[in-house]
Formats: sequence, structure tokens, C-alpha cells
Amino acid sequence: MTCQICIDYQRQNTISNLKIHNTFITGCSNMKISAVTDHEKCKSHLAAVEKNLAKSRTTSQIRQAEAGRALRKLKDAEIGRLRYLVRNVHAVIKGNRPLTDFNWLCELDKAKGLDLGDTYLNSQAALILTSNIADSEREKTINMLGNNFYGIMMDGSTDISGDEQEAIYIRFSNNWKVTERFLGIGSPESTRSVDLEQFVLQMLDSYKLDKAKLISLGSDGASNMTGVKAGLATLLKKKCEF
Repeated sequence: MTCQICIDYQRQNTISNLKIHNTFITGCSNMKISAVTDHEKCKSHLAAVEKNLAKSRTTSQIRQAEAGRALRKLKDAEIGRLRYLVRNVHAVIKGNRPLTDFNWLCELDKAKGLDLGDTYLNSQAALILTSNIADSEREKTINMLGNNFYGIMMDGSTDISGDEQEAIYIRFSNNWKVTERFLGIGSPESTRSVDLEQFVLQMLDSYKLDKAKLISLGSDGASNMTGVKAGLATLLKKKCEF
């Protein structure tokens, strides 16, 4: 019993002791299936198969393989550049710094010899990256929540322009641990309880959260939040049944 692939490979191979290591070239007298499977796994046979496949490849296939490797290298390099940029934006936001700081952080990285490319190096790009980070974190929060019951915590203040800004946090159990995650921020029509109710419901709908799973509301205790007759908690109880 012989292996034609190994025989053809041996003719082109200069290793003189190949026959000694591969009995399927000179002829194997062992007719057991285990002998064949062992031969298929041996290094000399695998090398012969690879050589045979290389010979059968066309020039077009070889070029496509080379182009694919080059494309992967380019994509890996681009991912590496974006990783540096995202980390810079994250540092700016966590440090409560203006987005214009992103520009000189990138200049500093370039001075260190890091490859950041020539695009997405301004504050407008930083704003886009910040939005992408926020979307990713919200998706992570929704996945962590799953189908669990949850509560919300809500508080607001006016920004520099005088507009009311309400921030909503979500509180739930994740692997038996109490977890609090930022959900979103926005501007309701006013601080009246009916407008705050509309704001909360729209926020929950925008993230496709099951309102029937809402079981609690945390607030600062103001009358528009906890009023017995028309407070936000009372209005949400009617809509969300918590």
C-alpha cells in the first residue's frame, strides 16, 4: 500500500532519508485503518499535500490570497488607529474636558511616534466618536438588563443656556448584583409632571424597554415627582402598573 501524493513529493524533495520516515513511499504492509489515519496526520504527508495544493493553485488564486493578506493588514492598521482615537476621546470626556482638547492629544500621540493617520483628528470627529461610544454603552446596558425587572432614578438641572436637562439612570440586578447604569439625558417640555411622564415614556420606548417591568422610581422627593395626586410616580403607576 502506497501514497501517490507522498511518492510525487519525494521525487522533488532533496531529503535523502524521507523514505525511511514514510513507509507509504516504499510500500506499507500494514492494512489496518489506523495505519492510514496515522499516515494522514504525519508531517511528511501533510507537507506533501500542501505542496500538491500549491501546485494546483492558479496565478489568480495566488494573487487573491496575497491581496487578502494585504487587505487584512490594512484593516488591522485602521482598527489600531481608531483604537487610539477612541481612547483619546474617552479620556477627554471622563476628564470633563472640552472636545478641543482632543486635537492636542492627537498631536501629542503623533509626537510620540504613534500612527493616527491623517483623518478624524479634529473636535468634529471627536463628537462623532463620543456619540458612537454612547451608543455602544447603551447597547451594553440593554444587553445586561435582559428581561429583568428594573427601576429608574431621575434628576434634573438647567444647563448653561437655561434649558432643563433630565438624566435617567437604570437600576437592576445583574448576576445577583445590584447594577446602576446611565441610560440617557434629554430636555422635557417643562418640569411639570405630565411633561416629565412623556419624557420618561419616550426614553423607555426609544430603547425598547418593557414598561411592565418598571417597578420603582428614585427622585429628589419634589412634589412634581412624588405628589400623591399628580406626581410623576403616580402617573407612571397608571401607565406602567408598578
